[in-house]
Amino acid sequence: MNKTQKSKTYYKNNFNNSNALKTGDTAEQAEEVKHDAHTDIEYDDVKSFSETRPKGFAKAQKTESTPVSLLDLIASDEGFNEHAYLESCLPSPFENLNKAIQGGFRSGHVYSFFGHAGAGKSTFLMRIMTKLAQTDMESLNDNSYSYLYLDKEQSSKQFYSTMMYGGGTIEDLKKPCVHMPEYSLEDAIHTPEDVAEQFPTLFHMQFDESHQKGYYYSRVSFILRNLPYKNIRVIFVDGCQDSNFLEELKEIAMDFDCVVITTTATSKNHGQIPDRFVYSSTYCAAIRRKAEVDLKDEPEGTHRLYIIKSRFLNNDDFTGFINYKTPYGKKVKKSNYLLFDIKPEKIYQSERVVEKGTLLDTLSPEDIVSP
Repeated sequence: MNKTQKSKTYYKNNFNNSNALKTGDTAEQAEEVKHDAHTDIEYDDVKSFSETRPKGFAKAQKTESTPVSLLDLIASDEGFNEHAYLESCLPSPFENLNKAIQGGFRSGHVYSFFGHAGAGKSTFLMRIMTKLAQTDMESLNDNSYSYLYLDKEQSSKQFYSTMMYGGGTIEDLKKPCVHMPEYSLEDAIHTPEDVAEQFPTLFHMQFDESHQKGYYYSRVSFILRNLPYKNIRVIFVDGCQDSNFLEELKEIAMDFDCVVITTTATSKNHGQIPDRFVYSSTYCAAIRRKAEVDLKDEPEGTHRLYIIKSRFLNNDDFTGFINYKTPYGKKVKKSNYLLFDIKPEKIYQSERVVEKGTLLDTLSPEDIVSP
């Protein structure tokens, strides 16, 4: 029996039980779940097959979009002329970062932050998330936006506990925090009820990346289509290590007209960012923790954020590169990196990441030279 025949036999024997293989239920329970999904949830058969296919089978191709002219777009959206570019801009909590990306995060684009383990990527992403995902409970309606946080490391309990005060699980809130023994539930800035009220449309999910190309679009789009609020605003991905995943997140950003913000761990020794990651991102930046010698020469900030790629960088509000003279008289050209204090151990979310200006702010006017 050749490889193709084996695959067909495997499909025939296992497809009907694929839901059971995926969920751990019996075949009868899986069939009931499948029936309920078809009657209560609206989604196309092509992608539902992608969700239940046995491991090793390629995903069916997603439907291609129809070419649209500008006249078609104006006819279908009366307000296009007024809000096409500016309405979907979401400012971050950091003034200088907003300047570097020309106002904020824009729908249909991928923003990627890189750094070695322990550099503060997750803390940085959490701070951005707490700014963007807050929603007024009283204004909730069918047109409210959903925010999805895909997490490679934390469970949902750990994630929401971190939002309250730095670590542990929900159960740990009943006793001193395992990461910060000096704090207990009374010391937390938010109770679980507070967090739930401030972020009613934020959804967290632990997400595994060990899948073949094509799986990610199917899986994530399936999740998005079944969120309670159908308008997707931002997808946060903490720990995107697969370039295939990032490429498909780019497709999702465009198809769902949403913002995608990711973090990726790089090697501490080398730290090179693969070209495929750079290609799939509209904006790339690397977070670097300062060495002791850097802190002596430049006391402002514990971390630097180097801008590697930005389609919006050339604007009147932010200078991308600086030519200046070092204390030793040498003329150099450097990226105008952003400076931050990143302290994950702080109990308050707003204090964990604080911007401290840019390289340009640390230089005196006489040090800056013409190109």
